[in-house]
Amino acid sequence: MRIIIIVNSREEGKRISDYLERKSDIEIINVLYNGEEAYRQILSEQPDLIVMNIVLPGMDGLELMELLSTDLSIPKLPKVIAISSVDNITIMECACQLGVDFYMLKPYRLETLYHRIRQICYQSRKMTYGRNLQMDHKEQDRTVALEIDDYESLENFLNSDVTDVLRRVGMPAHIKGYQYIRTGIIMAVQDITILNYITKLLYPTIAKQYSTTPSSVERAIRHAIEVTWSRGNSDAIREIFCNTSWAEQRKPTNSEFIAQIADQFRVDYNIQIRA
Repeated sequence: MRIIIIVNSREEGKRISDYLERKSDIEIINVLYNGEEAYRQILSEQPDLIVMNIVLPGMDGLELMELLSTDLSIPKLPKVIAISSVDNITIMECACQLGVDFYMLKPYRLETLYHRIRQICYQSRKMTYGRNLQMDHKEQDRTVALEIDDYESLENFLNSDVTDVLRRVGMPAHIKGYQYIRTGIIMAVQDITILNYITKLLYPTIAKQYSTTPSSVERAIRHAIEVTWSRGNSDAIREIFCNTSWAEQRKPTNSEFIAQIADQFRVDYNIQIRA
């Protein structure tokens, strides 16, 4: 995904670019701080996506979008994520009408921004986006309702995102529990009620997939959580589990660990499976 970042603050530009440059599926073409300069570079570079502030010097984001949408020399318009501190429904609707794919309000999480980029750029995976949901409101993540044809498509889409989270909290990828937990999280995102039957359904299903026993799955998951809790990335763990009542006192149980991460993905993506 080739991306141009257009913001009015060098601090914000560096913050976004430093984070996204660590993602293997993203190439940052440039970070710009002027709407007119950005317009010229978009014409020459033809990025896949632009991340821009609405308020920009020289030419604001709405004017930039208007020029892009009416410029017949552009073979394909880039996808657009607009970031703004302006919480005004008229401006939001105007931005969407001009071609903005997502409107995010400040403050926002860089992780959420990355998820939005992936959601937009992977529309080819039979995903559709409800126009009435295409506005993030701070951390409420009311952005998208993904309509996915089958569980296999959803699993493919989630696989890399779940991997990113597990690596971020410092779970070693070489231990067996890592693979079992990743599979369990994806299963729980698809159907959160499976955690009500963790010993009778979740463990046996994972065991069958990896040709092992349910008790081995349970032990391996418990070991992976223990290793992560004692030697993992404490800042990332605190960020993900900070809203839980048990996070400061003890490590989570297998079901609590899987449920916390799965629930965040369900809320973050507002996933709906087509019947």
